[in-house]
Amino acid sequence: MNNIMVVDDVLFNRKLIIAILKKTVSNLKIFEAEGGRKALEILYKNDIDLIILDLMMPEMDGFEFLEIIKKDGKYNLIPIIINSAMNETDSIKKALSLGAHDFFEKPLKTEEIDFILPLKVNNALKVYEQTKEIMTFNEKINRELHLASFFQKNIINNQKKLKNVNFKGLYIPSFELGGDFYDCIEINEATWFIIADVSGHGITASIISSMIKVLFANYAEENKKPSEVLKKMNDFMESNFNSSEMFSFTAFIGKIEKNQLTFSNAGHPFPILYRREQNEFEVLTKKGFLAGILKDVFFEDTNIMFNKNDMIFMYTDGFFDNFEIFSNSLKCNLEIFLNHAKILFENFKNENELIENINKYILENFSKNKIKDKIIKDDISIIIIKNCFEEAEQN
Repeated sequence: MNNIMVVDDVLFNRKLIIAILKKTVSNLKIFEAEGGRKALEILYKNDIDLIILDLMMPEMDGFEFLEIIKKDGKYNLIPIIINSAMNETDSIKKALSLGAHDFFEKPLKTEEIDFILPLKVNNALKVYEQTKEIMTFNEKINRELHLASFFQKNIINNQKKLKNVNFKGLYIPSFELGGDFYDCIEINEATWFIIADVSGHGITASIISSMIKVLFANYAEENKKPSEVLKKMNDFMESNFNSSEMFSFTAFIGKIEKNQLTFSNAGHPFPILYRREQNEFEVLTKKGFLAGILKDVFFEDTNIMFNKNDMIFMYTDGFFDNFEIFSNSLKCNLEIFLNHAKILFENFKNENELIENINKYILENFSKNKIKDKIIKDDISIIIIKNCFEEAEQN
């Protein structure tokens, strides 16, 4: 059953249209109103599927009624067919610009009674039905995305206090779901960590990132070096997705054992190492090939000292992409960031305070796209790992 409302201040016009509709369109319930105010009362109390509206009416005319309805999110998609005199071309144009769906001219001709008006009504009802189905589907998808986003954010653990390290992270997806992820786990006496960025955004990227997260945990259990873990992850992705389904990813994987950090890089932005005792910063500029594209790719390990209270700061490329202070030059970006990082690291000795103030100081003050309003063009992930191993003192 479709509910149609006929709005016209002339009783004869209303009765004529109602008679035509009852004769030519099946399964209808028809409401009638002599003006805009009465039409609003009926609309607010009933589930209306289509409105046939006269423009020239006393008190509240058709234009004012149109403006009210089209500004109301609950009713603005209801199709409205304008009923206007033949000499009111400008009025029809104005009504259509305000959001009217269609129009017909009065007085109605014979062919319009038998064919044009019923066709316009049926078409409008079909469009509205399809629109409601799409809206219902979109609402379901949005609910599913919101739920999936909730689970993804909970899977990405933002804070861990492990045996030998303190770990703190920040994750802001550009969409409900994103392709960034990070993790930090302990295996025997070693601490393994990863930060990665899957190409693309949305559902597919989030599924791939979850897959890579599982691969990382499994391969770290089986292998001794970060380069070996990256190699296994790379080969799995390359062999399980053909060229039309290729998903590349960048990743930085590290392994901390006492006062030694071993790391391998697969095309990921360079991390920043902060040496607390010396109050010095070091950019870990070791490069590596993007993962997931070619099978015959090998990754290298780098070993460095990583003493007690030293910190490593890692991020995905969305960190640079979303801020007006950064440019397309990686070298310039690192220099700019180091200047800001020095202020932050020197003023906030606790890693929890540090990452909270990185969020406030940089994400809020330098954003192009208002991070606090979640309007960003690329996923952002930031992690800080602090070495807390008691014996990790330099000789």
